Amino acid sequence: MPQRNRQDGSNLHDIILVWIKYWRWIAGSCLIGLIGAVLFLFSVQTLYTSSVSILIDAYARSGLSADTNAIANATPDPNMVESQLKILSSPAVLKRVITNLNLDQDSEFIGSNADHLSLDVRAAKAIAALSKKMIIKKSERTYVIDIELLTSKPDKSAQIANAIAEAYLADQNETKNNSSKRDRIAVSIKLSQQQNTVRDAYTLVQKFKQDNHISDVNGKLLNEQEFLDLTAAANLARNKTRDLKARTEQWQKYLNSGHPLQARPEGLQSGTLERLWANYADIIKQQGNFRTTLGDRHPALQEVETQLRDIRRLIDNEMRSIIQSAQSEYQIAQANEKDLNRRLEESKTQNEKINVLLIRLKELERNAEAEKQVYDRLLKVRDTLGSDSDEGSWARIIATATPALESSYPKPIPILAISLAIGLFASAGGVLFKDFIDSVKSPDSKIPKQTSPSSFMRVSDTSRQAHPSSMRQPWVVGVPDVKLDELDATDDMKSLYAMGQREIPTLRALMTASASFPQSYFTNAIDQVRDLILQSWSRLKKEDVKTILVTSRIARAGKTSLCTNLSIRLSLVGLRVVIVVTDSHNSDLAKLISETAEPSLISLSGHTRLIYSVRLGSGLDISIVPILNQEEQIIRRLQKKQSRRMMSGFKRNFDVVIIDGPEFTEQSSLDQFAKSVDHVIVALDGQREDPSQIDLIEEQLKSSQIHLSGFVISKMRAG
Repeated sequence: MPQRNRQDGSNLHDIILVWIKYWRWIAGSCLIGLIGAVLFLFSVQTLYTSSVSILIDAYARSGLSADTNAIANATPDPNMVESQLKILSSPAVLKRVITNLNLDQDSEFIGSNADHLSLDVRAAKAIAALSKKMIIKKSERTYVIDIELLTSKPDKSAQIANAIAEAYLADQNETKNNSSKRDRIAVSIKLSQQQNTVRDAYTLVQKFKQDNHISDVNGKLLNEQEFLDLTAAANLARNKTRDLKARTEQWQKYLNSGHPLQARPEGLQSGTLERLWANYADIIKQQGNFRTTLGDRHPALQEVETQLRDIRRLIDNEMRSIIQSAQSEYQIAQANEKDLNRRLEESKTQNEKINVLLIRLKELERNAEAEKQVYDRLLKVRDTLGSDSDEGSWARIIATATPALESSYPKPIPILAISLAIGLFASAGGVLFKDFIDSVKSPDSKIPKQTSPSSFMRVSDTSRQAHPSSMRQPWVVGVPDVKLDELDATDDMKSLYAMGQREIPTLRALMTASASFPQSYFTNAIDQVRDLILQSWSRLKKEDVKTILVTSRIARAGKTSLCTNLSIRLSLVGLRVVIVVTDSHNSDLAKLISETAEPSLISLSGHTRLIYSVRLGSGLDISIVPILNQEEQIIRRLQKKQSRRMMSGFKRNFDVVIIDGPEFTEQSSLDQFAKSVDHVIVALDGQREDPSQIDLIEEQLKSSQIHLSGFVISKMRAG
């Protein structure tokens, strides 16, 4: 909220003032930090870093795990690089470096007083020191390993880093060669054993075939081939028999039909029959000519008919001869078909017996084939082991270490900057803590500190905002206009407003806005006034009735709205509040009373007075005691200094009395009221009065010895 932001800004301003006050402390702390950093830089040992890079072949396979068929589809081993990181820092590799470079004689690795130590102890200390000085890192998403080494000399760092890489490669080559040698021996022994196993498996297959008379040709069993051949021959014989039968029946039917010349069947032919058919056709043609030219009784026609009968008899005889030959061929084919079917049934019966044996034969053949595959696999592994020994290491150096041009540790600029920052922040926090302790121990620390002015404050006096902690300095709170679009109104209150109207139209709604709109800027400002008052009551006696006088310089300055809403907000913290109206010109509360108030009686200054309760809902109400301007006795009693005794009438029923007092124009009445109450609050109209005149008003009231608590500037615009 804007109000809170303004308060944060004021707190930051106070912090800056504290830092300015103790600037010498802060500067001294920063100087001490810089001096300490310089001393550290001169006292600490300078170190130089050199780095060497090694590329790991993550696709490498060797030994019995090699598979030449899987090279094309090989995938990198995700654990390969992690394993090599462990090997690089292993004592086996580091001991090679210690031995090659005689680091067990270097005081930087074994210390200055190591002459009395044994060789093994020296080597162990050197390995431990080298392990601490070595940093091994894996580059992201690569198979590159970086080895960094820190020593007191740049040349030494580069030499040792390169020696570590070379020792690692030498260790890996030695390990690989030893492993390959062991694997080759193991594979040779296994290969010899597997060769015998394969031979025995195939011998067992051949023996089973011989014992059960199972032979094959071109990969097929003879029994199977014979069965296939008989099946094919039987099918051909069956087709031939069917064709001969159909042809014989067709020819016989033609012979019985009188064998017309135009419908001769296909296949019924021979050389003799063709000649007879030709003569028969010529005689038929000659018969037709003679019948047409000579007549039916002519001797020549009769001679031709005699020839025609002779030719037809000859054709019948020839056809019967051909049909008898076809019938004989049909009978032979039928007999052949029966013989083939008989042989096929015999072969089928024999195959059924052999199939039972073939199950066992297939098992033997599969076993022999599996043993042969194992043998072939071992042959490939043996060849791979021979090629691996010539391929070299799984890793190679891609960047050798070179002497560093500048030191790696310590870095002067970062150390100076860090020391300066530590001194700055430590001193800044320290002076703030000291200022807080001083404020707690000071006599005025029991007086509650005010929150910073509201975000709606428009006061030009910056000194009032910079020192809000003392209650002797009147506070200033700005109260904004009540805007409908800024409020979180309840449904029953929204019904009081016209659609689209921004200003709250009713007097009741304005005077009770803090109850209807608890989340508005207006209510937050009223709560700020309430909190400022509550903070100051720790100095008063708990049994006293607290009194607050609200006044203004001009009419309609928001004085009555401040009284009613302040009463509501005080009620919400458990206080019983009553408003005493002494302003003879105030008609707003009279209107509020006349609407929905419930009257009752209370004793005031020896007189029984009417007290009105205005119900607001949700258990809230406003208690109002109006004093008419013609009741001079009560007015005079209220104006006297000993008027606190008059409040005994409220003591049994109320904790707080808010007096809606007169304007400044009634200076004598105001003086009497102000000296008899605990708080005096001045309401200013932010639209009709100039807030910059607060200092003048404060001086005016001080001259009258009025205990002024604060100012409330009403009707201000947010922003």
